[in-house]
Amino acid sequence: KFFTNAGGASKQDIKALVTRASEVANEYGMDESTCFDADTPLPETSASAAVDSVPLVKEYYAKHCQEVVRNAAMNRYEALTGSAKVPAILSSSKPLENLRIVVDAGNGCGGFLASEVLAPLGADVNGSAYLDPDGNFPNHIPNPEDETAMASAVAITKAASAHMGICLDTDCDRSAVVARSGAALNRNRLIAAMSALVLSAHPGTAVMTDSVTSNGLRDFIESLGGRHVRYKRGYKNVIDKGVELGSGACQLMMETSGHGALAENFYLDDGLFMALLLVGEVAARAAANPDAANSADFDPLGELVANLREPVESVEYRLGIQVEPGSDFRPVGEAALESFKEVCADMASSGWVLEDENYEGYRVRIPEGDDGEEGWALLRMSLHDPLCVLNVESDKVGGHETTLQILKSALLEKQVALDLSALSS
Repeated sequence: KFFTNAGGASKQDIKALVTRASEVANEYGMDESTCFDADTPLPETSASAAVDSVPLVKEYYAKHCQEVVRNAAMNRYEALTGSAKVPAILSSSKPLENLRIVVDAGNGCGGFLASEVLAPLGADVNGSAYLDPDGNFPNHIPNPEDETAMASAVAITKAASAHMGICLDTDCDRSAVVARSGAALNRNRLIAAMSALVLSAHPGTAVMTDSVTSNGLRDFIESLGGRHVRYKRGYKNVIDKGVELGSGACQLMMETSGHGALAENFYLDDGLFMALLLVGEVAARAAANPDAANSADFDPLGELVANLREPVESVEYRLGIQVEPGSDFRPVGEAALESFKEVCADMASSGWVLEDENYEGYRVRIPEGDDGEEGWALLRMSLHDPLCVLNVESDKVGGHETTLQILKSALLEKQVALDLSALSS
C-alpha cells in the first residue's frame, strides 16, 4: 500500500507508478533478465550511499504510537471532565500505569504493540498472546471477523482480568477490542465506539460505513448528533467516499470488517490507530475516576457503547447466480435485484419501506411489532463473485425466519435465477 498525506493511492495511481517504474528500468537497460531474487544483494550504485537502514518500528513507529495514546488520553480526559488541567499520570512517561491491556496479534506483525508501545507506557501486558510473527498462523487466523480469533482475544482478556484486550489482523489495518466485561467490540460495536470518540471531538460529522450496518448503529450515531451514511461494501469504497465528502463533512470511515480510517490520520486504512485511540479512552476514564478504575465493575469501553441497540438476530446468505460457466453473471444478478425491489414494493401494504439512500442493491425496512421493533433485509451483488448476498436482521426472536419465508416464496414466484436453497423453507 502506498500513502501520502492526502490519503491512499488508488488502483489508477498504483498502475501509473508501476508503469513509470518499468519505463525507468527500460531507460537504464533493465528487463526481466536483470531482475533480482529477493535474497540477492543489489549491486552497488551511486544511489547506494543514500540508502540508510533504520529500526523503523522500534525507533520511529512505536514512539509515534506512544504519542498517539498520550494525546488521545489527554484530549479525552478534557472532554470527559471539562477540565484542561490534566492529571500528572497522563502527562507522565507512564500514562498507562496500573492498567492491564492484553494483545492477541494472531502471529501477525502487530505483536510489537504490546512490547514496544503499551509496556513502555506503563501497561501490564502479561497475558498477551501470539505476539511473534509466524506466517503459518499456528494458533488462529489473525482476523477480527473470525469467531476463533475473537474468542481467543476474549479468553486472554478475561484470564488476565484486563481492562481491555486488542485483536489485530495480519498487517494491523483491521482491529477489534474487548471490553473489561469480555464483550467483543467488533463490527457494529467497534464502529459505535469509534463514532462516540469522533463525534465528541467533531460534533455533527458524518460517519461513513459499508451497507450492512445495523439500524441500531444508525440510531446510536444520530443520538450523538452525527449523520450516518451507509455506502458500499469494500473498505476502499468507504474511505474514498469519505474523502470525497471532505474532512469538514466526514471524519470517520469504517467497514464492519474492522477496516477504518480517520481524517486526522491522513485517511489511512489503519486499524491499529483506532485501537490506540481506544487505549487512550481507557486511560482517560481511569484518570478521571481513579477509585472506580480499581473496581472489577470498571468497564470504560462497555460504557462507551452502552446505548447501542443491537439486533436479536443477524444472518447472511450467499446466493449463487445461476448462469452458464464463463458467461457474464452481472445482467442476471441485476435482474434478481430488480425482482427483489418489486417484492419489497409489493409488501408496502405490510409496512415494508425501501430505503431512499442506498448505494448498492436494495435495502428494505421491515416493521416487527407495536413497540418499535424493526428489522431489515438487503440484497446486493458480490463485489467479485457470481453471487448475490442477502443480509437480514431482526429485533425479534424468529423475525428473520418470517422475512426469509416471505422473500423466498415471492422470489420463487418471480423465477429469479438465484440459488435459494440456503434459505429456510
